[in-house]
Amino acid sequence: MEVSLPGGNYGALIAVTPSRRIIAAGLSPGSSHSITLVRFDQRGALDPTFGVEGVAVIELSDALEHMLYHCVALPDERVVLIGTRKVSNMIAQDYFFSCVGADGALDGSFGSGGTTIIAPYNRVFHVFSATLQSDGKVLAHGEGVQWPEGYTANALMRLDHDGRPDPTFGEDGVHFVERGLRLPALVVRPDGRILMGGWSDSHAQVRGYDAAGQTDVSFGDGGVADLPVPGGESMTTESLALQADGRVIVQGQISPSDNDKRRSFVMKLRPHGERDHTFNRGEPLALSWTPGRAVLADAAGRVFALARDEYVDRAQLTVLTPDGFVEQPVFTLPFPGVEYHFPANQLLEHLPGTLLVNAQVIDPDTQVHRLMIARLLI
Repeated sequence: MEVSLPGGNYGALIAVTPSRRIIAAGLSPGSSHSITLVRFDQRGALDPTFGVEGVAVIELSDALEHMLYHCVALPDERVVLIGTRKVSNMIAQDYFFSCVGADGALDGSFGSGGTTIIAPYNRVFHVFSATLQSDGKVLAHGEGVQWPEGYTANALMRLDHDGRPDPTFGEDGVHFVERGLRLPALVVRPDGRILMGGWSDSHAQVRGYDAAGQTDVSFGDGGVADLPVPGGESMTTESLALQADGRVIVQGQISPSDNDKRRSFVMKLRPHGERDHTFNRGEPLALSWTPGRAVLADAAGRVFALARDEYVDRAQLTVLTPDGFVEQPVFTLPFPGVEYHFPANQLLEHLPGTLLVNAQVIDPDTQVHRLMIARLLI
């Protein structure tokens, strides 16, 4: 399926609503303060009940430039758009959370007139990840710099059901976690406990936090599960997923010290952070020489690992058995054109037995950006 939005050099995102409709969202052509949303039914046809014939345009503040990073579907078919706002000197200064109703209009009951602004730092970089908790609250993770100290920090931000910062979480809905770490991966357990994955000094880690954002000492070693690093190599954690039984799927990258190639890997941890020795004997399973992008697990424990082949600009999917063997050959998605690096490919569950993969594609002749969405039978 091809979606001609949003134009320019900005990427589009997708989300799946509880009714299994597909939402595509991106910045409008020629504008950095208008977001275009397109909603499709389960079959991929435009949904005429949304906006005007399936298309809605949301106007945000025209005084600031916006960058869209995440789109989270709520239980009642609304979606929350999450990104950064910046002034003309290109310094992002805060995060925005805007809610669009099931009809395609900005939801005025959310936050202040449909938008909540959070500014935990003097300068914000990007929104690493965002997810929906089982209680319907939105949790997002952003990275930024606090001046004049100049340190880089990670902020978890949680919104209440009305779109305002959750007063029970951190200080005014913001909780700062460790400095000096890169933590791009985020998942929330059904009981509200939080897992974040990243790296420190080339060592891949998964960190556990309780529902309030405090270190969960029952996870790993005092809240930290360090992944084994092969000799002479560095590792990063890029994405996380949860199995139905509580096991944690970790996807990341291995970078040998003697070249600039990056190889994706997958491994499993038990619910409390110990290595799962039923999966590849508890060791990271090295896959193709492609950076990892996303990972999912089905009810049977199979793992679906999405990576990107940088040499041919294509997304690739690998299917693994519950114990870590390759179940199907690597499948390269046949998207036309040249895939763009932003946003990263997404891997989402759709109808039973199907997955969605998206890609931002550039026509090499016209340089027009298009969003491509593929549905795969699994």
